[in-house]
Amino acid sequence: MNIYLKVEILAREIDGRLLLGLVAAERGHRVLLGDVRPMLSHRLWVPPGIFHDKTLTPSTSRLRLQELLHERGFRFTSQDEEHGLLDEFGTWEDFADRRFSAETLARADRSFMWGPHDTAALRRLHPAAAERIVDTGSPRVDLWRPELQAFHAERELPGIEPGEPFVLFAHQSAIIMDRNPFWTRIQDQRPVYFRGDDDDWERGWYRRCVDEVRYLEHLIPAIRATARANPGLRIVIRPHPLDADGSWEALVGDIPELLVTRAGTASAWMSRASVIVHNGSTIGFEAAAAGRPLISYRPTDARDRYVSNQLGRTAAGQDELLDLVRSAVAGEEPEGGWHTPGGVLTERLGTLDGPLAADRIVDEWERIGDGLDTADPFAARRSNTLGSAHRTVGNVRRALRQGRPAGGFVTDHKFRTLPFQEAQRFAAGLRRTLGRFEDVHLIRRGRRLLELRSR
Repeated sequence: MNIYLKVEILAREIDGRLLLGLVAAERGHRVLLGDVRPMLSHRLWVPPGIFHDKTLTPSTSRLRLQELLHERGFRFTSQDEEHGLLDEFGTWEDFADRRFSAETLARADRSFMWGPHDTAALRRLHPAAAERIVDTGSPRVDLWRPELQAFHAERELPGIEPGEPFVLFAHQSAIIMDRNPFWTRIQDQRPVYFRGDDDDWERGWYRRCVDEVRYLEHLIPAIRATARANPGLRIVIRPHPLDADGSWEALVGDIPELLVTRAGTASAWMSRASVIVHNGSTIGFEAAAAGRPLISYRPTDARDRYVSNQLGRTAAGQDELLDLVRSAVAGEEPEGGWHTPGGVLTERLGTLDGPLAADRIVDEWERIGDGLDTADPFAARRSNTLGSAHRTVGNVRRALRQGRPAGGFVTDHKFRTLPFQEAQRFAAGLRRTLGRFEDVHLIRRGRRLLELRSR
């Protein structure tokens, strides 16, 4: 069976997609991973298979793609990478109302969910699609499981020596720091998510912008204070994928031992950090699942609606933050531990044992894949080149007809190139940790395209 795994934001999606591709290839399926869009334009350059998307947002382009793929004999599946993990209880339905629709769910052969919370809510909203809404868990979460921490511990962290302690500040939101100006972000959201000219969803972007400024007002001094209180301790800031280059250095200024880095993946940095400091970030779930020291820095109530703040310890002010950081760096555990078991974590992610979510997803693909063409699609470099050239010509023609819009929405930072050597190291590390994938090899098929297949 041929499987096409779309990657949109490399830093967020690559590890989970690679694990999923390795599991599928281990079972004998042929996998293309990366920017597969050029081969899936209105001319298809590859034979039918499973196309796995990262959302079911009911945009015109997605509905057109779903229709095209089904006409050509493909199966269409998805797992939402935005996922709504952070939304407080009782509000996930509003997220789902804009990320899913009856039409996109009807055309999807499977929608894979992260855990009991989103599975139950989406089935309530769309009972007609209930059998195709499957609680598999997420391959991204597979990599957060405790038994995978040895895998992360051996991964190279540029700028950090083996065994060197450091504090990781992880940023969740990307509005003030966004590469795109706020007004351009609003303009981009409007046709897909805003309904009418007085939608509270649109107003919410303004509220989030205010909340972020309120938070940064306290966070920036706290980062400087952490550096002053811990001479020689490395302070690592992990920007959000959408944060503009240089924005953190400009805000924080010149402090000793500061490292602002996008290198590698969040999982690798999280697993090696002495302590993780966040406010409403997905990394809160990741650290709690892995059992890592975690602090929710909450100097204001501006971001309390994010449920990942219920995980780990809370620091309401700078003094509490510095005390918890000191304990973590010294290897001390605060009274009551770093985490509260169960609760939000279990509700959102399910149990973190048993079969991997990646295996569960491939199980579902094999259930729906009967009768799919097994022709080898991997004249992949040629297919990708033809598709890319076709798309480029189309874009040029469109620009000549309509003119190029000034100040358009910038997306090229999401996925510039696929780091092939890093992907090879990732696969080798999983082989050692899990004792699997010995017969799977990786082949580079383009700057943003990777093939995985069994030997």
